[in-house]
Amino acid sequence: MAKLTVKQARFVKAKAEGKSDIDAGIEAGAKTKVAASKYANRMSKDVNVQEVLLRELEKQGVTPELIVKPVVKGLQAKRVVAIEGDFYQTEVDDLDTQMKAHDRVVKLLGIKSGEASPTLNVFVNVSKQDKEEFGL
Repeated sequence: MAKLTVKQARFVKAKAEGKSDIDAGIEAGAKTKVAASKYANRMSKDVNVQEVLLRELEKQGVTPELIVKPVVKGLQAKRVVAIEGDFYQTEVDDLDTQMKAHDRVVKLLGIKSGEASPTLNVFVNVSKQDKEEFGL
């Protein structure tokens, strides 16, 4: 079980309550919005914080699968048309919705533009053993 500092625990509690990164950083003790943003950025990369936050969210029924499911639907979205007051799904890809879902996946995975090796967040956190086994 991961051990957190008091500040980290406050941050996790605030995030689990649905607060923004900045608000969670202020809850953790940051004095300014800039400091809170920097603290939240650091905490989002901390494996212990990610682990505890994921456990807290799962207690509330928020699982990675639940979060990802609508994004997958968005990646497969088809255009919907209205005909005489009814709505019908077509076989034509809804590229706007698919691109929004793509952007959301990139954000969820923590992929940053121009990085040779993307940094991944809690939803794709790879253990050291997996890294060695798969040569990552």
